[in-house]
Amino acid sequence: MSPINNIVGRAAEAERAGADARAAGAASGTTAFKVDSPNVRYSGDAIEADYTYDTTVVSRDVETGTLNARPAKVGYQFRTKTSIGRVGLMMVGWGGNNGSTLTASILANKKGISWETRKGTQQPNYFGSLMM
Repeated sequence: MSPINNIVGRAAEAERAGADARAAGAASGTTAFKVDSPNVRYSGDAIEADYTYDTTVVSRDVETGTLNARPAKVGYQFRTKTSIGRVGLMMVGWGGNNGSTLTASILANKKGISWETRKGTQQPNYFGSLMM
């Protein structure tokens, strides 16, 4: 096959793959894609990628005071889970005194805990600090 025919064949193949991906994305409401790179690996539950960060380490020679710049490479491995985990709810302002008291009262009532004080056995209620 000549190089021109090979390029035309690849373009047609890519267009068919793109049309399939667009159709799948339209059906699910998302756009699916895969990265075609030797640094990216797909497994059943994750996507793993290798990344090399190129940087420069600068040091000063104590005797001469000369600055030395040396190239350096730092390797990173990224792992992204492809399954969607348990999704929760974040309430703004929940972390203050009132939010933590409310959360503790809900959990204490749900678990049915009790504790001993000098006045006897106490059980949780939803009144919080209002009852004496």
